[in-house]
Amino acid sequence: MFGNNPRKIGEFVLKYRWPIIIINFVFLAILMFGMQERANVFNQHLEYMQTIQNNPLAKDENHVPAPPIFDGDYHVWFDDDNPEMLAYDEFQQVFSKEENLIIVTVAKNGDVFTNENLASLMLLTDQSWQIPYVSRVDGLTNFNYTYVEDDDLLVEDFVSELSLSADQLAEKKKLALEDPLMPNFLISQKGDITQIQMRVIIPQDFPTGYAEARQAVEQLTAKITSPKINDENGQEIDNPNYNPNLEIKLGGTVMLNTAFQKFAEDDIKTLMPMMFLFIIIILTLTIRAFWGTFFPIGLLATSVFVTVALFVGLLDFSLTNATVNVVQMLIAVAVADSVHVMAVFYRGLRNGLDKKGSVIYTIEKNFIPCLITSVTTAIGFYSLITQAIPPFKDLGLFAGTGTLFAFYASLFTLPAFLSLIPFKKREVNEEQIKQKEQTGYEGLANFVTKFQKPIRWSALVTTVFAIYFIFQVKIDNTAVKYFAPETDFRQATDYIDNNIIGVNPVEYRFDSGEKNGIYDPAYLKKIEQFQNFINSRPEYGMTYVSSIVDIIKRINKTMHGNDESFYRIPENNEITAEGDTINAKRLIAQYMLLYQMSLPQGMELTNQIDIQNRTTRVTAFAKSYSSFELLKNIDEISAWMQENTPSIHATAVGVPVMFGELFVIAIPGILRSIGISLLLITIVLMITFKSVRIGLFSMIPNVWPILIVFGIIGFFQIPVNMSVAIVGMITLGIAVDDTVHYLTKYLRGTHDGLSKNEAILYAFRQVGAPLIFTSIILVSGFGALTQSKFALNSDMALYSSIVIAFALFADFVILPATILKFEKGKILD
Repeated sequence: MFGNNPRKIGEFVLKYRWPIIIINFVFLAILMFGMQERANVFNQHLEYMQTIQNNPLAKDENHVPAPPIFDGDYHVWFDDDNPEMLAYDEFQQVFSKEENLIIVTVAKNGDVFTNENLASLMLLTDQSWQIPYVSRVDGLTNFNYTYVEDDDLLVEDFVSELSLSADQLAEKKKLALEDPLMPNFLISQKGDITQIQMRVIIPQDFPTGYAEARQAVEQLTAKITSPKINDENGQEIDNPNYNPNLEIKLGGTVMLNTAFQKFAEDDIKTLMPMMFLFIIIILTLTIRAFWGTFFPIGLLATSVFVTVALFVGLLDFSLTNATVNVVQMLIAVAVADSVHVMAVFYRGLRNGLDKKGSVIYTIEKNFIPCLITSVTTAIGFYSLITQAIPPFKDLGLFAGTGTLFAFYASLFTLPAFLSLIPFKKREVNEEQIKQKEQTGYEGLANFVTKFQKPIRWSALVTTVFAIYFIFQVKIDNTAVKYFAPETDFRQATDYIDNNIIGVNPVEYRFDSGEKNGIYDPAYLKKIEQFQNFINSRPEYGMTYVSSIVDIIKRINKTMHGNDESFYRIPENNEITAEGDTINAKRLIAQYMLLYQMSLPQGMELTNQIDIQNRTTRVTAFAKSYSSFELLKNIDEISAWMQENTPSIHATAVGVPVMFGELFVIAIPGILRSIGISLLLITIVLMITFKSVRIGLFSMIPNVWPILIVFGIIGFFQIPVNMSVAIVGMITLGIAVDDTVHYLTKYLRGTHDGLSKNEAILYAFRQVGAPLIFTSIILVSGFGALTQSKFALNSDMALYSSIVIAFALFADFVILPATILKFEKGKILD
C-alpha cells in the first residue's frame, strides 16, 4: 500500500485522520471498560473472602478467585515449576503454610526486666493473639517454662504476674539469660532486647490478608509507643500504656510482603509526578510551544494507560514491583518519539510549510527512523520474555507492547491531531534557514575526524578491559536488600539481624523414616549433631538453630531437678535412681506427651512435628549476607550431612534459599535473552541500512556502553542484585535509537553526494539537538526511578541511566569514528 515511501503514509494519515482519531478513542474506551470490570470482579472476590472469613459455611465451591490487581507476594518472583519454591511449598504442607511477624522491643534503659517493661511486653504478647491470621505467639513473657511439682511436669508462662520485687526481677533475668533456649532467640545476651515471634496463616487467595496483619500490628505497637491516643469519642487523651523506655521495630515475612506493595505504591505516588514535571519542563524548553508540550504529554499518558489497561484490565495480569516500572519506562520511550515528531513538524512550519505540509514532512522524515528505533527498543524489551524471572517476563511483555503502541500513537495519532490544530504558516527567510542549517558542531566533527584512530583504539582497549572485569561482578540476591538502607523496613530488619536473631530462616525437614520415629534417641542425636555442627561454624552466620531436641533436653533436665548434667537426650539402658533400666524411646514419647498436654491452646507443636510423628523441622536463623555466600555455606552443610547423617539427609528450603538460587537459575535465560536481542537488533540494522558491514559496525557504539558500565561495576567490586539481569536487554534496544537516527542522516548525506566528513557534520546538525534532548528525557525517566526505595528498581534505573548517557557519547564520538571506515552505503528511500 505504501511501498517504501513514507510520504504516502503521511498522505494516508491526512486522508483518514478522523477514523484514526475515532478508532483511538474507541480503543481507549474499551480498555477503560475492561479496567472497570477487572476492578469490579476483584472487589467481588474481596467481599467473598471477607464473608467466608467470618462465616466459613458460606464457602462457594464454584467461586473462582480473582487475581489481585497488584501482587506483592514474594512468590510472584518464581515460576510455578521453580524447584526451590516447590520444595518450600511441600515443606509448608507438612508443617502448615505460615509466615512470620516479629515485634522487637529495645529497652532504652538497657534492661527488659523492669515491671514497666514487662507489663508492656505482656500487653503486646497477649494482644498479639488478636491480630488477624495469627496462629501462634512466642515471646519472653509467655515462654513455655517447665518445672516439676511432685511428679508432674508443669508448663507455665515465664512471666505470669506483676509487680515483682527487685530480687524477683533479678531472679527472672538470671533464669532467662542462663536458660538454654531463650538467649539469642527471645532475648539478647545483655537482656536489653527481646522479640515476640508470631506465626501467621493467611487464607489462600486473600489479597488483603498481609496488609490487615501489618495494620493490626502497627496499631498494637502504637499502644506502647504513642503518648496520646483517641478515646471512643475521637478525643485525644493520654495513653495509659505509653512506655517511653521501649523502642519497637517490626520485621518478618509479613512485613516483607507488604513492603513490596508499599514501595510500589510510593513509587507511583512520588516518582511519576516528579517525572511528568521534569518532562514538561524539558519539552517546554525544547519545543517552546503549547501544543508541542501538550500533545507529547497526552501521548505518553495514553501509551502508559493503554499498556496497563490492556494487560491488567483485559488479560488479567497482575502488577508487581517490576511491572510498575513500565510506567516510567514508557513515559521516557513515548516522549522520545514524540519529541522527534514535534521538532520536525515545527521545523516544517519554520521552513514555510502549512500544517498539512508539515504533517507530511514530519512523517516523511521520521517514519523509518522511528519505526526502526521502536522495533529495536521493543526487541530489547521482548527479549525479557525468554528468561526465568516472571515479573521481568511481564515487564518485557508490557514494555515491548507499549513501545509499539507509542510508535503508532507518535506517527499516526499525533500527526492526525496536529492536522486539526490551527497552526499558522510562517514567513520564511531562506538565507537565515540556510545559514542555521549550515552552522554548528564543526568542532565536534573536526575532533572526531582528526582523532578517529585513537578513538577507535581507545574503544577497543576499554572494551577488552571491561570484558575482563565483567567476570569480577559480584551479585547479591538477598531479598531484604531489595529495599534501600534508609527505609524503616530495612533498618528494622538489619537491627533485628545484628542484635538478636538472624532474619533469614533456613528450614530443614528431618525424616526418621517411620511412624513415631522422632522419639528414637539415635534419630534425635543426629539432629543434635547437625545443630552442634552449625553452631560450631560462626562463619556461617547462623545465630540460632531450633528443633524439638532442645525441648526434649530441657524436659529431661527439668525432670531431674534441673541438674545440668541431664540437659541431654536420654539414652537406652540408663539406670534410674530407683535402679530401673529405661527404654529411651518410650521415655522421650512420655516426655513429649506430658509436655504437649500441659501446653496452653495455640502453643502446640504442630508447626514442628508432622501428624505421624515421623518428621520434624529444624530451623537455622541466618543473618543477611551475600546470597552466594549463603548458598556456599548451605552446600557445605549439605556435604557434611551427606557424610555424617546420610540416613536422614535433608535439603535446605526457605525464602532466603529461594531468592539465593533465583539468579543462579536465571543466568541461562538471561544470556539467552541478551543473545536473542543482540542478534535480532543486528539483523534489523542490516536490513535497514542494506549492508551487513554497516549493520555489524553500527552495533559497536551500542554494545560498548553496556560493557563499560558492567566493567566498572566489576572493577570497583560493587555488589549488585538481580536487577542487572535486565539492564543489558533494556538499554541495548534503547541505545540503538540514537544510532539509527544518526546513521540515517549520515547515509542520507552520502546519498546526496557529500563526502564522509561532510556527511558526519551534516548528521550532527540534523539530529544532534534532538538526540541530546531525547537522551536527557530518557536519562531523566530512568533517573526518576533511582529515587525509588525499592533497590531492584533504583539500581536498574541507575545503571540504565548511565548506559544511556554513555550511549549518547558513543553515538557522538565512537560511532562517527567507526563509520569513517564504511564504504559508501545506501539508505531506504
